[in-house]
Amino acid sequence: CVFFFFFNDTATTEIYTLSLHDALPILGSVSPCGGEVTIYVGKLDISMFDSFCSIVELGKGGKWGVISSGPDESIGSMFVMDHENRLMEGSSNSKPALPIEIKNSIEKGILHSSNTGLLSVGNFKIFSTVLKPVPQLVIVGASHIGIALSNIAEQIGYRAIVIDPRSSFARKERFSDKTKLLNAWPRKAFKAIDFTPFTALAVITHDTKIDDQALFLAMERDNFYIGALGSSSTHRDRVERLK
Repeated sequence: CVFFFFFNDTATTEIYTLSLHDALPILGSVSPCGGEVTIYVGKLDISMFDSFCSIVELGKGGKWGVISSGPDESIGSMFVMDHENRLMEGSSNSKPALPIEIKNSIEKGILHSSNTGLLSVGNFKIFSTVLKPVPQLVIVGASHIGIALSNIAEQIGYRAIVIDPRSSFARKERFSDKTKLLNAWPRKAFKAIDFTPFTALAVITHDTKIDDQALFLAMERDNFYIGALGSSSTHRDRVERLK
């Protein structure tokens, strides 16, 4: 377990690692699994916080961190990275830009990191928290099955996106207010979707013109799951067309 604690009235940076039992007076409760809690105490950079909040609102995921150990001038330097590991914001002790050495260390150390924690990179220790993207289900087909799938997805914390070029099906009143409805062909609709490794795709129109286009495009994108509705013979024919 890792927590960030920030205080505006201090210019010093401290890192504390406590057992969950010792952290009880701070946290108010403990996990039955045991383990440790790492706490960062330092000065909050408001611009960093605002940037990270924007990532949270978009649901795309990202990283937020601080240099906790290293050369004196680097300690307390903060950064925000987006879901593609691009450095969005960076400051060094209230200065607007990160020195190149610190920037390179952050990019090198964080690039392949997918877990929150304390990382050692060269002369630096980086205290980083990782925000995973919001999982999303892209449904190609606004039929009654699409309605049911989108409702289930939203109930378990997924963002539901429904695509259908057929206006008779793609009507907003048929779906919840949370569902993003795109009345367009997959080729156009996919351009409006940010596919991530947390994206699943369900193709259910039973119209080969629509389904095949979506499947061709989906295989070029970053999804963890692609599914298509159809019988074994329908699927066999589909596989031949996709070859």
